[in-house]
Amino acid sequence: MGGTRAPCSLALLQDIVGTPDGLEILRLALLLKQILPLPLVQTSDRFVALAFCCRKKKRRVPEEYRSKPLKKIKTILCISLLAAGSTTLGCAMLKKPANSGSGGSGSGGSDSGDSDSGGAEAAPAPEANLELRSAISCIDDLVPGDVQRGVMGDYDIKEGMKTSQRSGLLQREPVEPSNTCFLGELQPRECFAITVNEEKYKSLGNSNDWEVQCVYSDDAAAGALENKSEYPYNVDDMPGKAMMLMCGNPAGDEYECAEGSNSARSGLWKEKMVAEGKVQLGFCAGEYLYQELTYDHKAYPGGRWVHCEYYNNTSKKSMFGYDFLQRVRK
Repeated sequence: MGGTRAPCSLALLQDIVGTPDGLEILRLALLLKQILPLPLVQTSDRFVALAFCCRKKKRRVPEEYRSKPLKKIKTILCISLLAAGSTTLGCAMLKKPANSGSGGSGSGGSDSGDSDSGGAEAAPAPEANLELRSAISCIDDLVPGDVQRGVMGDYDIKEGMKTSQRSGLLQREPVEPSNTCFLGELQPRECFAITVNEEKYKSLGNSNDWEVQCVYSDDAAAGALENKSEYPYNVDDMPGKAMMLMCGNPAGDEYECAEGSNSARSGLWKEKMVAEGKVQLGFCAGEYLYQELTYDHKAYPGGRWVHCEYYNNTSKKSMFGYDFLQRVRK
């Protein structure tokens, strides 16, 4: 049954199983491989799926279990341990033990918390700071227009039997700013595209008079972030080809389109903006390497909200503000 080694080794794994980092999960998997004959599958997002283990036959993990959060992996581990002959103690040890009294209230161990880590189960979900949103001092006569939220992605173009790929702003939805100029929230990999009046924009100075300023929503008193790698600091980051897709795209007539190369379509979109007296602005919220952050990302397993404003030194006001969820890249 292998019971002589499993309980001791599982005790060593108790702390490791509660961490969300993919490398720690890999360590867990490698340790378990020394205990049980479990085939491992390492997925592209660095999480490890473990196969169900039976005495007489093994089969690979069903596809729907791959690339799942740690909670699902804990469940698979529990089933695997039981199938291999370990006692229910092994499953109990895969749960995060409660530190005080009411610990046993969850039904079915691994589902007792939706968080990815043991320490994270006690951590509150990230919350945006609503007071920061309402406190934005907006530039009165420079209101963001044509605001859209979307995702930068690839789409296919079929020309006969040939298929080529282009990229652009997809899954767009119109956004109505609140409090005049608060655009809303961005999840990782989402983007805002906006237009503003070109004449008024230029009258407030050049690029040296504008800057994106950001604070942590849960610690605004600490002041503006100094590390630009932690936030999208360039608002002129929406190429024309992303707005004017190539005709024949799967979205059909939903977005404006044109024939031609990326540079040709970018030129056409710029001509459109000039004709309408507008400037196209845009930016995307990325995901970040933990080395880029100025705090321990493990203390914020659900991410951390950041509040940003596009501030103008001439008017001492902001063109717009928005919040984005800062999360570590997996």
